[in-house]
Amino acid sequence: MQTLIINKGMVLRNVIMFMLTGVLLLPGGCLKDNTEDLIKKEEEAIKEFIEKNNITVQPTESGLYYIETKEGDGRQPVEGDSVLVNYIGLNLTGRVFDTNIESVAKDNMIWSQYGYYNPFGFLVGTASIIDGWNEGILFMKEGGEATLLLPSSIAFHNYEAVLYEITLLKVYSPDEEIELLEQYLLENNITTEPKESGLYYIETEAGTGLQPQQGDTVDVHYTGKLIDGTVFDTSVGGSPFSFALGTGFVIPGWDEGIAYMKEGGKATLIIPSNLGYRSTGTSSIPPYSTLIFDVELIDVR
Repeated sequence: MQTLIINKGMVLRNVIMFMLTGVLLLPGGCLKDNTEDLIKKEEEAIKEFIEKNNITVQPTESGLYYIETKEGDGRQPVEGDSVLVNYIGLNLTGRVFDTNIESVAKDNMIWSQYGYYNPFGFLVGTASIIDGWNEGILFMKEGGEATLLLPSSIAFHNYEAVLYEITLLKVYSPDEEIELLEQYLLENNITTEPKESGLYYIETEAGTGLQPQQGDTVDVHYTGKLIDGTVFDTSVGGSPFSFALGTGFVIPGWDEGIAYMKEGGKATLIIPSNLGYRSTGTSSIPPYSTLIFDVELIDVR
């Protein structure tokens, strides 16, 4: 039940640290001159790359070159959507410096035991993603492939342009989650009104024991399903899951829902993504997923 923490690699702003060797040691006038030289060098490198590879697309106002290599036929993301992508990051000489594709990492000798080699998800428009990605992904559609040529002003601000080869695998929309939830409630004849938070608490068997308070340790059996019925996790057949209630150890929908129960009781919790795994999801839970949990409160202590 703990939120999965993903190492998102080079694309995230907050894990990027760089220093221009020697620049910070120069006096003021030399610093300006050196910066201008670095800018000019980067511009020349981009121009040379464009000419060498016969790239005819025009840059956007930001300087992004969006080069579509395969047109997608699915949804086009908008700001606020979450997306899943595969990507390869290269410098202009073709050296791969980052990827979420394990075989590519191994082939280019950048594989790490700490790397995250699964589709990479992010929220479009978030400040934690480099500007070039936030802009470039908006041109794509599901199933499409593109190369983004990013000057450093919309990438890592180190006077070195980079390339990203991106495949857009899936787009997840908060609007779609609302539609799917409404359909689920209708098809299952659920008339229970949601709590103020948005949680649907449906008691299926009343308990007769203690009602847990914040800080109590509870033992719970559960089965977790996506709204389409896919089971992604269960404790049934094994040991109950134990946690301290109200301490943030589990998703907010659990902290709230279990607090309504009594020992020996059973309930169904319908948990919208704002009380679950939000716009990021996990390896088994897509972004913007409403979750259905059948839970049984075994013990309170």
